[in-house]
Amino acid sequence: MINLRSPYFVIRQVLALTKVDLEVYIHTGTQSATTVGYQYKLTGTAITPASGNPYVVFDISELARDYLTNSFDGTYDCSAVWINYEYTDYTPTAQTPVVVQLQGFDGYQYFEEGVQSSGAAYTAPDVLQSNTVIYKSDDGVLRVPVLQDNDPDIHFLHHGEITNSVSVTNTTTAADIIRYVDNEGASYDTFKERVEADSGTLEESALGDVFSRYSTKPCDAVIVDVAGVITKLSVVDIPECKYEPYRLTFVNKFGAFQDLWFFKASSVSLNTEKQSYEANTQSIGTYSINEHQKKVFSKMGSETMSLNTGFYPEAYNEVFRQLMLSEEVWIRYENNILPINIIDSGMDFKKSVNDKLINYTINVEFAFDKISNIR
Repeated sequence: MINLRSPYFVIRQVLALTKVDLEVYIHTGTQSATTVGYQYKLTGTAITPASGNPYVVFDISELARDYLTNSFDGTYDCSAVWINYEYTDYTPTAQTPVVVQLQGFDGYQYFEEGVQSSGAAYTAPDVLQSNTVIYKSDDGVLRVPVLQDNDPDIHFLHHGEITNSVSVTNTTTAADIIRYVDNEGASYDTFKERVEADSGTLEESALGDVFSRYSTKPCDAVIVDVAGVITKLSVVDIPECKYEPYRLTFVNKFGAFQDLWFFKASSVSLNTEKQSYEANTQSIGTYSINEHQKKVFSKMGSETMSLNTGFYPEAYNEVFRQLMLSEEVWIRYENNILPINIIDSGMDFKKSVNDKLINYTINVEFAFDKISNIR
């Protein structure tokens, strides 16, 4: 497995090595043990160190990452790829080419986690997120990204009783490397969507609004069972009656889509840019006082948004760190999934011992011009 935002070194170090040929084949679809149709062929001349055997080192992560596409429209699809590389060592003794099969994720390593290489295997966790406590809107669907490799069984519980169970089976299809399992068993984001999908009509009243805040399959805990090895996640539903909660979805450090809710006050601002010129409006010694002398010929606008989290536990600092480091983020806004960028370049992580209750304010910009200008 490779986290493709960090380097991955293929290292060959053998006796009397002179050079190495490396073929790299990146593909989706069904996994196959071949490099036929490879995208890259690299050749490296061996370096002889002061002591030890000659060696060649290749970095293949950037090559493979070019074939990853993170596209999010509200559907949680897997963007991982298969990576096969075949190396041929050149030594006085004839060598047989060897094919190595890997999975590539749009994730990354922290510096303190060390290097990724063919000599230092990386094992992705069964649950592809760092937090074991999940905060979500009480009207939102709970989704958990899991790795398919070890056939995990996922159980959603409420007050100790199982409300939904999903068994994930390992396949050789790239689209299934990461699975997104939810407590509802259907891709509905709100109670209203669930009602309308069942051909019902939601009554928009104060009492109806209270009832709309409950999932058809409530959940306060998740058990991920991989051959008897248990990972337990706690789920906290947050009711918010005053402000509209917003869900951000971002690519986390494991290369999986992860939801993060902002519960408190939000505001939207419009910023504009323009180009103008000063026109000569005179005609035969007079001019109209109704005509613009200073004319605008190009004016565009973009919107920004300020979001407040509400109170989160200190353990969520790692989730906010990954949000800040993410290159791709989306927001569910006015029933649309829209791309956004984080404006803030830094964040001071808070600790409960110092700050008691932890709330973060994050500023984002919608990743498009307000006036449609794509041609």
